Amino acid sequence: NPIWWKSIRVKCKYNSLLSFHTFPSDAEIRRKWLVAIRRDKFTVTPHTRVCSRHFNKDDVREPLSETGRRLLNKGAVPALFEWNNFTLPTSRPGVWERRERPSFVNYFV
Repeated sequence: NPIWWKSIRVKCKYNSLLSFHTFPSDAEIRRKWLVAIRRDKFTVTPHTRVCSRHFNKDDVREPLSETGRRLLNKGAVPALFEWNNFTLPTSRPGVWERRERPSFVNYFV
C-alpha cells in the first residue's frame, strides 16, 4: 500500500526517488524552513514532512546504509518552489513527443 504525505505544495507519493523529511528540532533551522516554505497559518506537527524535491541536490545525501534512508546535510533548508520558478522536468514525454510522425521519405514516395 503506497504511503502518501501532503508535501508543502504538492501531493508526493513515496517512492525510491523521493524522500520525506521531518522539520528540524533546532529552532533557528526550523524558523528558516518556515520562512522558506511561505505558508500562512501553518502548524508543524510530528507528522509534517517536506519532500526531497524541495531541496537542492547537494543538500540530500544518498543512502549509505542498509535502511536506504536519504538524509539531509546539516543546515539544509528547502529552497525549490514554484514561486522561485522551480519546476521539475516532466517524467513522461508530452503528446507531441509521443506521436509517431512519418519520415520525409514517405512524403516523396
